[in-house]
Amino acid sequence: MKKISYGLLLSLFCLPACIGLKKLDPAQGDGNIEIIFLQLNDVYEIAPIENGKAGGLARVAHLRKQLLQENPNTVTVLAGDFLNPSLIGTLKQDGKSIKGKHMIESMNALGVDYVCFGNHEFDLDYKDLQNRINESKFEWLGGNVLAIDSVIDVNTGIKNEDIHPFFKGTKEQKTFFKNEKMLHFKDADGTTAEIGLFAATMNANEKEYVRYSDVFKSSQASIARLNGQAERPADLMNQPKPVVADAIIGLTHLSLSDDKTVASMNLAVKLIMGGHEHYQIKEKVGKTYIHKADANAKTVWIHRLKINKKRQKVCLKSNWLKIDDTMPEDTATARVVQKWTDVANQIFKKSGFNPTEVIATLSEALDGREASLRFQQVNIGKIVSESMMAAAQNKTDCAFFNSGAIRIDDQMGGKITQADILRMMPFGGKLVEMDITGKELNKVLYAGLLNRGRGGYLQWTGISFSDIDKTFKINNIPLDINRKYHIITNDFLLTGKESNLSFFTESNENISNLSKSNPANTNDLRNNIQQAVIHFLKQKNK
Repeated sequence: MKKISYGLLLSLFCLPACIGLKKLDPAQGDGNIEIIFLQLNDVYEIAPIENGKAGGLARVAHLRKQLLQENPNTVTVLAGDFLNPSLIGTLKQDGKSIKGKHMIESMNALGVDYVCFGNHEFDLDYKDLQNRINESKFEWLGGNVLAIDSVIDVNTGIKNEDIHPFFKGTKEQKTFFKNEKMLHFKDADGTTAEIGLFAATMNANEKEYVRYSDVFKSSQASIARLNGQAERPADLMNQPKPVVADAIIGLTHLSLSDDKTVASMNLAVKLIMGGHEHYQIKEKVGKTYIHKADANAKTVWIHRLKINKKRQKVCLKSNWLKIDDTMPEDTATARVVQKWTDVANQIFKKSGFNPTEVIATLSEALDGREASLRFQQVNIGKIVSESMMAAAQNKTDCAFFNSGAIRIDDQMGGKITQADILRMMPFGGKLVEMDITGKELNKVLYAGLLNRGRGGYLQWTGISFSDIDKTFKINNIPLDINRKYHIITNDFLLTGKESNLSFFTESNENISNLSKSNPANTNDLRNNIQQAVIHFLKQKNK
């Protein structure tokens, strides 16, 4: 097998720390065995992005096959967040919402082995999530996440909660997800290894059908079981002792700080393959390494776990690899990706979009990374809010929207197509104009600042904020709480469902002269924020 030559390999290192392993059985091989883990996380796009230069699950599938040729003991994992949000997932096919179906088909074709839940898996309703689970060919680890079914007592009519692990199958025939899994490996000379894999998911998306247990207690309990240290029920005391892991690895979707806490509480963990941050991370806590890849398969981690049972050592070498247009594609996976790309393009064309049309050529990349736009004002927010003002029917003083409306988590530069804008703002939505008192506008803008780091952080134009005196200016003039302003925003923000903005609704007495889009008027760009941005960029780049 030839060595992988394409892409950029970085961060080669070896864990010097040793752990006590089970004594080697003389009949078992040479005592050396290597296991490869191919890690992805936070994948929302099945096709290449950045004008085809980065990502693409068909490329990852080819890499996986190459790794399997190198070593049959190769495991592919995805550390949460793949069912939502995505552009294709927002569409309907034959009257039914796609809602992640394209992701499952692509991941099945790729050959994913194990996943943990990410917080965005629970963006789906219970029924759709169960359908996606049943369609998957890979194995899910439940970790600290449980499902809740409401059960009505036929005698009393009282509603009770049935709390249980998520499962694959039907109500009549279920395979419940485990919190952790012991993976068994054997190489050509007969050497075996047991790798313990545990899962953990952040409590960041509370739904009525989901119950989160304490992530730290759950992780500790899983690790204890994998280490053979869990307390055994009395009726099992005479049974053979449980298998003890040669190495323990986490598959998590947690904040980096929580991953660090799990590592500091559990010294036996050698590696945590994590998700959530959307950018490449390599951290070390004690003897535990924490790794996260860039979102949308722009990069992956390849972890080689080498176990020497004679010397009782575990060595880890991790390679960070860019997935780019120098890589071949796996044919079978590419067919699935193309199928869904064609479906999406047909739907977009019926809705009046031309996905492949180049609408602008940008010399400066638009920064749509969540780590930027949820913390500060960025150029992509300015472009969108300027598009909103340009779409207004009346002269507006300013425009703003929630940064969570942008879900690309990437930078966009060079040639920009209509598809890029659709991918950038997959939820679309309408625009609404209104008059608002200065006092209430000030309250709204301050609430946006309180949402720093979250999707409720506001991006704007016509507005500035002084960190020195903590005051706002509208068009370079201090905000006057005693006057009214005419503004435009996205309709979602006016529902009151955004964090710290429950008061911002149509019924607010400080809002008047509400002006909504006219669905019958195809020239009214307020009907769709995506169309407003596309039109604005086309006009700007003529």
